[in-house]
Amino acid sequence: MKRIKMYIKKEIQTPFYVAEIEKKREKFLQEGYESVFDDAMAMGLTLDVKDRVELLKEVESVTHLHVSGIDYFFNQDLDAYWEETAQLIEERLKD
Repeated sequence: MKRIKMYIKKEIQTPFYVAEIEKKREKFLQEGYESVFDDAMAMGLTLDVKDRVELLKEVESVTHLHVSGIDYFFNQDLDAYWEETAQLIEERLKD
């Protein structure tokens, strides 16, 4: 899996999550981001790589880049990420 970094005159941030949907590979690169999905799975929600990518695209506090078949997700506010992601997961559990 390739790694990407955002540059604007200097490195500003590395992604917290990288996914390749076609190869069904994913990796959380920073602590604290995966556990919201662990909680969702414990409540009975099944998410594959594609589902997780689609859900994260909806999170407003997350910046998404798609480069050469790889999805990169960036975030600067873990609390906002948790709140928004948990809300989207709860909506999916109700459906």
